[in-house]
Amino acid sequence: MSDLKNIIKVTKDEALQMFLNYKKEISATGVAFSNITYMCDEAKSKTVKGNKMLQKLVTTNATIGSDYAKKVNRILDKEGKEIVFEAQPMRGKEYVSSGNPVCIDTKTRTKHYLVFIVEGHTVANSQLMLNGKMVDKSEVWNDTYITPAGLKPSEKTAGRGTINKENDFYFRTLDFRNLLGFNMNGNTYRVQA
Repeated sequence: MSDLKNIIKVTKDEALQMFLNYKKEISATGVAFSNITYMCDEAKSKTVKGNKMLQKLVTTNATIGSDYAKKVNRILDKEGKEIVFEAQPMRGKEYVSSGNPVCIDTKTRTKHYLVFIVEGHTVANSQLMLNGKMVDKSEVWNDTYITPAGLKPSEKTAGRGTINKENDFYFRTLDFRNLLGFNMNGNTYRVQA
């Protein structure tokens, strides 16, 4: 039983403060690996009366604190391609400070987001939800619930399509209000409402 991690309950504000003090509380070297659990809207879902029809509960492995442009350029170098990629700025968001994995919305400056990367080969544990109830993907992955574009397979990869499929990864910004839990430094944090 000694291999069980410490389970620590934190509020959303305490979790945010941990990541705002990232280098002190989480990783002095800048990059940390975590298992993150969150609830969010399914991006490919249709919208009805301003709300997405489907949500999803996701648990995935993530890299926190990795620089997107540097990661793309490392992969391009590894693939033998010319290193010239420059990341475009995030739309409607900006980093709180350099080297910190937290960004804030530029309009109201009230919403904070955790920035992380998920490797393309990572298999996330994802559960779709309709009206607050878990549903099987086969029941809802159709034109009743999913947009036409969402039903088409995407061939686009990271770095605006410059990365080969086998080295692909996904850049995510997660609203802290949707964070449910994460593992870090030998601890499991459960985020309370």
